[in-house]
Amino acid sequence: MSGAINLENSRIIKDLGLIRDEIQQELFRILDSIEGPKGIVFENELMIPLGLIAEFHSLKERLVQNVFSLNSDPIRTKLKTLIFFVRPKMKMMDHIAKHLRFHDTEDKSQKKRCFIYFVPRKTFICEKLLEQAGVKGAAVIREFNLDLIPLDHDVLTLGLETSFKEFISGDTSSLYYVSSSVHKLQRFFGLIPDIKYVGKNGKIAGEMLLRMRRESPIDENIAPKINHVIFIDRNVDLVTPVITQLTYEGLIDEMYTIKHSYVELDGSFLGKDNQTKEKYALNSNDILFEELRDLNMGEVGPFLSQKAKKISQDYNSRHDLQELQEYKVFIGKLPTLQKEHFSLKIHLSIVEDILNKTKDDDQFRDKIDTEMGILINNIQANDTIQNMIYREKPLEDVLRMLCLQSLVNNDFKSKSFDNFRREILETYGFQHIFTLANLEKIGMFKKSEGRSKTRFNFNQLKKSLNLISENFEETKDISSVFSGYAPITVRLVQKAFSSGWQGLEDSVFRYLSDGVFGQFSQENDLSNSEQSMISEKRNVCLVFFINGVTFAEISALRLLSQMQDHSLDYIVATTHIISGKSLIESAYENFDK
Repeated sequence: MSGAINLENSRIIKDLGLIRDEIQQELFRILDSIEGPKGIVFENELMIPLGLIAEFHSLKERLVQNVFSLNSDPIRTKLKTLIFFVRPKMKMMDHIAKHLRFHDTEDKSQKKRCFIYFVPRKTFICEKLLEQAGVKGAAVIREFNLDLIPLDHDVLTLGLETSFKEFISGDTSSLYYVSSSVHKLQRFFGLIPDIKYVGKNGKIAGEMLLRMRRESPIDENIAPKINHVIFIDRNVDLVTPVITQLTYEGLIDEMYTIKHSYVELDGSFLGKDNQTKEKYALNSNDILFEELRDLNMGEVGPFLSQKAKKISQDYNSRHDLQELQEYKVFIGKLPTLQKEHFSLKIHLSIVEDILNKTKDDDQFRDKIDTEMGILINNIQANDTIQNMIYREKPLEDVLRMLCLQSLVNNDFKSKSFDNFRREILETYGFQHIFTLANLEKIGMFKKSEGRSKTRFNFNQLKKSLNLISENFEETKDISSVFSGYAPITVRLVQKAFSSGWQGLEDSVFRYLSDGVFGQFSQENDLSNSEQSMISEKRNVCLVFFINGVTFAEISALRLLSQMQDHSLDYIVATTHIISGKSLIESAYENFDK
């Protein structure tokens, strides 16, 4: 059974809902404070996260008559009030300045009131850019503190979809949002006593969290409901995201792409006649999906078959009813049965479609086999990669395989590196010289410089962390999420609470990208008796993935919490959800026509 949080900690689940409620109420206060009909202008990155907080009918009740996407095109509307919600980015200031100048010069007949809400805070640089553009006085500037948004009962996101791309370019501003969001969580859950970190960005986030506590104290008399937080820098493990995810949820993301808990499916999947795309929510409200999401794809078919038999038996049980009370009980169960039946039809359609796309697809099977061959036996996949290029397979697929080989086998020899670089540029376009440079910059695709200069060593980590398991089905190991490979990030979490990190400096951390790891402690004002009461409960750990987490890693943490020798439940927080495709696309450069 899936689910990262034990029933003992159901209070935490409720409090995660309160976080959403607080953000929603703050948004409503903003809209109610601005009188009259109005339009909202969202930066694209914020449109879906805010959509998770408030549906459009709730906005209409507050006289929001239209929603616009912020880009370089002027907004032509008769509405006299516009409210901009933007991240503090220089590009967004350029767009806003164009809008404000347009309304001031070309659209004078419609004098507008404009408000700019920076999410989650305004910056001096952005205000200065508006001032230099001569439009600062044309809008009221305020802040909207949008932090972690619950995607599910155990998953929180900041919705910073471009954070990894910004990391590549050297912009680490997202670390402030990471730390401030955890600082805000402590208002609900109490002071988190134990702070661990892996990676340079993880350490910075932990240090900033300690500084925020000093500068903005919280109530330290609240008994902590979260006992540990681990900040994990994505750069610590770039192998895991480029591998094909093989859990049910992960494979749905690979095939269809899940955006903020929603997937677009053919209308026929949802029992509709039209062939247009329809959005469907994939979260724990779908009871069947909650049981399916973390299973290896090989287990999904038998599970659905058993579930179909069970639902059929429950429906057929009505024929054996005789007493009035029995009919009442059945009628009471009927809504749940109907809901499960509807969900079953949808997931059977999804599974059937996935199997049709993969079962007879030799290329898909070859890709999985090649990935496992690289991970387990360090095979050289040069021929496979060259064939993918010759057949003009999607560039993201080519680069995922290329980066996997580079990371696992300690980079490419000079001749192979130059050959692949030339072939990719000639096949996919010379603009990707920047893509390859970005991947090289972060160590995902590199020319071999000798062992002494290569810090990340997958083969040493493979031994020290037991990353490969051939009998994962029998042992119920977390490596089932990749059919035999356990994510480095989750093994590190497992080590932290089993044997501890002490003594792993030479066997593990020296082989990671930067070797940075450690721990801080936060003391609070609770008495010893209160601390004792807390320690008797099943502990909760917040695992914060900086610059992205995959669905497979989330599943691995859920599975870890269910292992008999493990005594923690996990809440996952992240800047955003990623896949191999989106990670590679973060290295692309956008060029204006």
